Amino acid sequence: MQEMRAREANMADRHERLPEEQVQSMLFDLFARQQYWSFRELVDKTNQPAVRGDARTARQRLAGVANGWARATRAPLACRTTVQAHLKKILADVAIFHASGPAHNMYELKPEFGGRS
Repeated sequence: MQEMRAREANMADRHERLPEEQVQSMLFDLFARQQYWSFRELVDKTNQPAVRGDARTARQRLAGVANGWARATRAPLACRTTVQAHLKKILADVAIFHASGPAHNMYELKPEFGGRS
């Protein structure tokens, strides 16, 4: 019974992957309000899935290592990394990622879409 409740709660926490055009429209609206956005803010505002694979936190994984069960239950390295495939793919088409400078780790709308770059 508890497993069913936990599974239902987990399903409720999942985000639905929206069509690309709808996400682009949401992104254009967001960039019209503010020039720079962090990835985390965009994930929250668009309500898109951000993590694929092993969704456990680093603390949960480290607790498993301390308890000695991590070797048997650890996901492959490729699954443990967070992959923000859907939203990052759309962002690559419409936004510029600033890796350094005053807007470090922020996205800005590309000039061809009306951005200020």
